Amino acid sequence: MEGRLELTGLRGGVSWSREGVHIRLRARAEARTDGLYKLYLAGAGGELEAGTLLPEGKDLALERRLALDRLERAGCWPLCRAEGRRAFSFSQERAWRAGEELAGRMTDEVLRRAARGVRGALIRETEGGWEAAVPFRPGRELDLVPLVCLGRLMEWKGGIYLRFSFDRTGRPLPPGQA
Repeated sequence: MEGRLELTGLRGGVSWSREGVHIRLRARAEARTDGLYKLYLAGAGGELEAGTLLPEGKDLALERRLALDRLERAGCWPLCRAEGRRAFSFSQERAWRAGEELAGRMTDEVLRRAARGVRGALIRETEGGWEAAVPFRPGRELDLVPLVCLGRLMEWKGGIYLRFSFDRTGRPLPPGQA
């Protein structure tokens, strides 16, 4: 048995193959310089920290052999999601950053569809998850319409944005709770 998942939280993917009572896991992601990242695996019943993604060439990588019963006990088998999550920030301030794919961080299909094509989004990590800010342009169609009631206005570098909070799995939270 083999499989592949795209990573959320980082650009990359995870592949696995079954080796008897073990799973051989290989993760590869675009290198980041803003902190250390860990790989989390999730199934229908829970999640498991699989290890730290380490620099390898121009990428971050992790290769591991995990006992299948460990994944089952954690509620992670069969695998349905893989996430690269920043475990340690190299900067003191949790800065907004631009250019990250917003749709890939969403777990709900309606929100993923709404986030596709959003231009100019900002993202930053928080203690309990992450926040996204999308440009607010008076007189134009809103981005992320399904979430607009959870948004709050903010100003950043001369622009106006609608700011949203999410937990680590990409589920929206009431304002300020991430």
